[in-house]
Amino acid sequence: MVLEKLFETLEVEKKNLQKLKSVAERKQVILVSSDREKLEECTLEEERYILNVRKDEALRIKIIHEFYLQLGLKRNSPKLSLLANCLKGKVEETVITLLSSYEKDIKSLVLEISMLNHRNLFLIQHSRNFITETINILLKNKKKALLDRRV
Repeated sequence: MVLEKLFETLEVEKKNLQKLKSVAERKQVILVSSDREKLEECTLEEERYILNVRKDEALRIKIIHEFYLQLGLKRNSPKLSLLANCLKGKVEETVITLLSSYEKDIKSLVLEISMLNHRNLFLIQHSRNFITETINILLKNKKKALLDRRV
């Protein structure tokens, strides 16, 4: 029963991470196109998925701790790999394989999202630098007359 609940939670977390990845990819395109309204919408959607993943992760940790208590183990680590090691010989091999598969998929998604966020941060910083340089150029030119009045 607890394992089913854990697998359901892992599946929901994985889907939310996939949606978050999709939003990060879409955000990259929006950043390049400089569409402020779409960027705001995308950021709100991204925040919603981040909150969902945070809730999923908290629930996953809670379920794993409950499972350790049911087994009478004094483990405090919520890592799926440690849980899989504890379950060896106590459950079917397919359960352990499924746990390992979820762990691998979730780690991969988190890494991909992290890389996308790093690229998006680069785009934002580049855009900010461009705006700053443009403002500085305009302010320097403001001190000079736009037209030379001497003929």
